[in-house]
Amino acid sequence: MRGFLGHGSVRAIFVAVGLLGSTGCVPCIYVLPKVHYFPPADVNAPANEVTAVLVRASGQNTHSIAGYTSVDTEIVSLQVYDEGRTERHTDVTIESAAQLISALPMGWKTSHERQIRLYRPGYQLVTLKPWSPWSKPWPNGADSKKVEWIPAVTPEQQEEALDGLLADLRTTPWKSVPLFGPAPPEEDEATEMESSLRHKLATGWRARRGRALLQYVASEYVRLADQLEHAPPPGLLVSYVPQAPPAGADPRERVERLRLKSQVLNRAAQR
Repeated sequence: MRGFLGHGSVRAIFVAVGLLGSTGCVPCIYVLPKVHYFPPADVNAPANEVTAVLVRASGQNTHSIAGYTSVDTEIVSLQVYDEGRTERHTDVTIESAAQLISALPMGWKTSHERQIRLYRPGYQLVTLKPWSPWSKPWPNGADSKKVEWIPAVTPEQQEEALDGLLADLRTTPWKSVPLFGPAPPEEDEATEMESSLRHKLATGWRARRGRALLQYVASEYVRLADQLEHAPPPGLLVSYVPQAPPAGADPRERVERLRLKSQVLNRAAQR
C-alpha cells in the first residue's frame, strides 16, 4: 500500500522531535491508526453500466518558513458484481503529526484519504466516503448503501462527471481537482498529464485493469464528442433539450477538447 507510513515521515518525525526537544523546544506528537471501511454499495443499476474506482490519497504537510504540501494519489479499478454491488474494501493507514512549540513554530503532518467514485454514462458522478459510526446510517442498513443517480442532462455535466472520475485529491481540506482544465492541453501539458495518469495507476496485478479504465474513459470522451457533432444515439444517454450555447462558447472547441482528452488517456494507457 503506497503511502502507508507517509514515505518514512513517521520515523523522520521521531528523530526530529528527539533532536529539537533536547534544545529546549516542547514537542507535541501523535501517531494513530485510521481504518477506511467501505461496505458493499448497491449501485441501483445494471452492473455493466457502472464503473467503480477507489481513490487513495496520502498527503504530507510541513509548516515552517519553507512549508510545502505533497500529495500522492493512486486510482484503483474496483469490481461491480453481477448482483449490482461494489466489492467490500478496507484500508488501514497511519495518521501522524508533530508540532514543536518554540520561538519558531514548526510542524509536520501526514494524513490519508480514501473515497470510491461511481460513474454511469448519462449521470452525474457519485462519490462514496468510508463508513463511520458517527455518520448517518446507510439506507439499507450498516452493510449496504443504495446509490441515488442524478441525471446529467447537458454535455457539460456529462463531461464534468468524466473529469471527476480520474480527478486528483488535494489537501487540506481534501477536495477533488480535475486533471484537465477548461482549455485544451498544450503539448507539454499533455505529456505531464500522461505521466501523472501512469503514476496514479495501481501497480501489480491491478495495473491491467487500470489501463483498461483509461481506455474506457477515453472512449467515453469520444462518445461525448460524437454526441455534440451528431444526434445522440437513442438509449445510450439520458436525453436532453439542446440549448443555445453561452456567449463566446464554440461547440467545435468543446469537441476538440474532448478528443484531445481521449488522446491523452489512450497514450497513457499504452505506455
